[in-house]
Amino acid sequence: MYVYRTSQFNDKAERYGIQARIHDFCVELETQRIDEVQARFERVYPYLKRRILNRRLIARILRVDDEQLLCLLDIFKRGDNDYEQFLEAPVEYGSIYLDPQLDEHQLRNWLAQKKIKQRQEKQLPELPPELLPWLEHPGWDIETLTEDWVIYESEEWVTQFRKHEIQEAWKTYYQIILGIRDETNQPEELPEASNVKLCELNNHYVLYSHLETTDATVGGVLFLLAPFDHKPTTEEIIQVGKRTALFDGSHSSNILARQLHLSELTPFARRSYPAYLLADEESWLEIERGHEANLALSVEEEEILKSVSTSAPGNGSLPLFINGRAGSGKSTMLLYLFADFCYRKYYDKRGRRLSDPLAGEPLFLTYNERLLDVARDGVNTLLSSHHRFVAERNQGDERGSIERFFQPFQKFLFSLLPSYERSRFDLEKYISFHRFKQLYQGKNLGESLAKVVLHLPQARRYAPETCWHVIRSFIKGYGLEEYMTPEDYQEEVPRKERTISLEKFQGIYDTIWERWYKRITTEEGYWDDQDLIARVLELKCYRPEYTAIFCDEAQDFTRLELQLIMRLSIFSQYNLGYQPINSLPFAFAGDPFQTLNPTGFHWSSVQAAFDSEVITALDPAEQLKLVINFQELTFNYRSSPSIVKLTNLIQLWRHVLFDIHELQPQMAWQPGNFPEPQKFILQTNINAEELADYIKDTIIIVPCEEGEEVAYAQGDEVLSAIFLQPESSEPTTNNKQPIKNVLSAIAAKGLEFKKVILYKFGEECNQSVWNLKGKGTNQRVKVEYFFNKLYVAASRATERLFVVDSEKGNRQLWEYASDEGLLQAMLQFARSRQRWQENVITISAGTHNTVQELREDDPGAIAYEFETKGLNSQNPDLLRRARQFYNDLGNTNKAIFCEAWAFKFEEQYSLAGNHFLQLGQAEEAWECFWQGMCWSDLVTWYNLHPAIETLERSIAIFMVADPQDVEALNIFTLLVRSQLENRLNVENWKQSVNLQSSTSQPSILHRKHWKKAVEEYANRIQALLNVPEPKLDTLSGSSPRR
Repeated sequence: MYVYRTSQFNDKAERYGIQARIHDFCVELETQRIDEVQARFERVYPYLKRRILNRRLIARILRVDDEQLLCLLDIFKRGDNDYEQFLEAPVEYGSIYLDPQLDEHQLRNWLAQKKIKQRQEKQLPELPPELLPWLEHPGWDIETLTEDWVIYESEEWVTQFRKHEIQEAWKTYYQIILGIRDETNQPEELPEASNVKLCELNNHYVLYSHLETTDATVGGVLFLLAPFDHKPTTEEIIQVGKRTALFDGSHSSNILARQLHLSELTPFARRSYPAYLLADEESWLEIERGHEANLALSVEEEEILKSVSTSAPGNGSLPLFINGRAGSGKSTMLLYLFADFCYRKYYDKRGRRLSDPLAGEPLFLTYNERLLDVARDGVNTLLSSHHRFVAERNQGDERGSIERFFQPFQKFLFSLLPSYERSRFDLEKYISFHRFKQLYQGKNLGESLAKVVLHLPQARRYAPETCWHVIRSFIKGYGLEEYMTPEDYQEEVPRKERTISLEKFQGIYDTIWERWYKRITTEEGYWDDQDLIARVLELKCYRPEYTAIFCDEAQDFTRLELQLIMRLSIFSQYNLGYQPINSLPFAFAGDPFQTLNPTGFHWSSVQAAFDSEVITALDPAEQLKLVINFQELTFNYRSSPSIVKLTNLIQLWRHVLFDIHELQPQMAWQPGNFPEPQKFILQTNINAEELADYIKDTIIIVPCEEGEEVAYAQGDEVLSAIFLQPESSEPTTNNKQPIKNVLSAIAAKGLEFKKVILYKFGEECNQSVWNLKGKGTNQRVKVEYFFNKLYVAASRATERLFVVDSEKGNRQLWEYASDEGLLQAMLQFARSRQRWQENVITISAGTHNTVQELREDDPGAIAYEFETKGLNSQNPDLLRRARQFYNDLGNTNKAIFCEAWAFKFEEQYSLAGNHFLQLGQAEEAWECFWQGMCWSDLVTWYNLHPAIETLERSIAIFMVADPQDVEALNIFTLLVRSQLENRLNVENWKQSVNLQSSTSQPSILHRKHWKKAVEEYANRIQALLNVPEPKLDTLSGSSPRR
């Protein structure tokens, strides 16, 4: 590559005495391709940065005619004011001080002379034509015939149609709907519900409504409300109306009697599709069978799909980042778009099957394997049942396989490593966030982990989430070449990207990192995902062969992860030309509530990483006009309108106090009338005795850190009188059990409950938060962390939200949520004031008549929420809360089930297996005993199942045998011999047919169980022979032969 140095750059190189280093570095760069050159730099969009000693080289890639030049612009000394200004605003600083050094005419002359003297290195090849279809827009710009109807189906219809007896009569229901559409069936008018009709054929009935909307894009809506296999009674019809929230028998509340816009009607529908699909009964049946396809998308979702399918280059297509909380529709958008790329692998734009599949493959990555299964099933359902693909594809056309397009991130990384490298990453020593917390808190540890637990009492002042965030996002995940130091954090990370104070970073670095985590991950063989990614990047063993890369749960992706994702793209290996391209197929989805960032998700800081690691890498000279298309989903699909508006008020505070421009209010999607949030102030409109009567099962979120809930409750005079630490009759752990319904905001992340109480957040709120002027960065970060916790806590509620606080807490926080004048004062500083004004409310005081509404009336739903989320996240704490709720409900089997999985996730395999045995789950029990090498438990298990003769049984019997048992030794010797012979036979056969040994699945000869057994076997033989350990000279052959 051509390397140009400005005079300012050369002057500083001479001043700092690093000319020789610069010369050698430039000589290396001139022999490399552009992608290799970029790998030598860190990215500060749109510039590049390189460390040399305590200096920082600043560069930029420019295109001059048909060549790309690396222009070395300036050298900064770390800590200089100029360097700080550059990091804070690189584009603005560069336009004033860096770019003016580059004169286009001068660059052309220099390049012409350079070409004469230097033989140019190999350039990136041009993009081959067969890859161009991948760069076309997604195909979700579906034409709508304005005179045609749209069919809507309610949740009730979809639920009923899943029943066997309804699906068996699908042809009859199809004929009824066809008759309604063609107006050949005579419907029955229903006096109890205006514009609701009943149509019958062969004693099967369809309840429906036909509406004309104010939307000119459709001819009308046929709303299918419910199917019946008998004539429904008036009461059954009214119940359908209530369940769908469309009518209740009174004319005033009948939504279907009004003329609505399509966007007003869509929230009441579960599924939608164009009526022309009724022309083919098989196509309609495919739609009915596809549970998650043809969802009734909101206007917002449809606009996103349309915009990415039609936008001009650099103006709203891909690459895309979709940001939204659980239930916001972000995963739906990701699956719709990924389905398009799976489809184009095998089909052209007209739906004709390609004779040869398109070159290259799409790739869907996520760390969560359960989420991956949902994504795979969702895309399969879309391809088989969505009306777009059903209409385009020929009947009977067999779809191409898409299974390999979905990969769990960690297993995918393992597959990239050479076989000889995989032994460095022993899965037994993998540290996930869950295991990090175990080690950090020193609880629920198996024997193998006890020796590496954290023993630094002074470090307990940091939350494990914050430490994990600092280590993975900054110390290890910010760059490939070396770990980030506190000096680097202060001087290399722009202020807008700093998520904790320098003081806290320094403390975590000096204690948690230097004195513990660095040691166990560099000296003792333990590792995490950042180590695995760094190794793949160092070895360059990735395969750039993927044409579309989609990632879910990307809110906390590090720069290393983004570097790897970019290098997996097949387009990183080609010159993409000079003209802007329609769409570059990268898409990411993130959940702001799942971020590890203690101050919350900020797109402005995340954008810097995406611009640096993805955009700059693929378009270094900014010829393609690539821009990350950030879409914030504004609809909240889970919580009631009043709760959404109160959480918007908290967002308004964050928006104004911390000047977070991108924060916008959400809008509620859910229809219906729900009570507004209420505030109860102790000793004012509620006393402790009343509170005790109502909150024993209601979810209470307190303002402490995760793991400190019991201590917080014990130190609070009200909660300590209500809740006693539950005594467990089961041998769970040596640690205290959680109080089943008291959680910190961090512990409540990702959970949703009908009722939530925010308890004494006001007391934790320093009143100075309302005037941050002149406060330092450290104080601002602390305050922002508090408001992020408050927002997470409040947004856990879906139907009812209550505040319980003291008079002091009310003065410090909740008066600002209750006083209309204070709200208007805050709105004066908001951007888009009108939009905020329409979507926030104040909180009103509860009364003695409403205090009983604090009581939880559905504890079973809470138990189920804790159980399902605990299983999905492998969180023992959530499962133990579920166990307590199930015990209180008298559901003993469910309680044992939750306790069993909690033990398994804590690697207490013997206890877990015996709990599974109580439930009659023999296979799960065996898995636990085998994984934990619980030999006695395994032998007992095999005694219960005498017909099962396996190698594992032989190992277990040997391990529990008396060490002096010679017969057991003889049997095991035969076992070893047979295994070795089998191994040799397999290897010889593979060599004879020129095959390599498989490295994907280790044989039992390589498993820890076999290793343990062989070690015990050797020890017993040694003991029987009474032979001392051989010395090194004996092994070398220098001792006399025996």
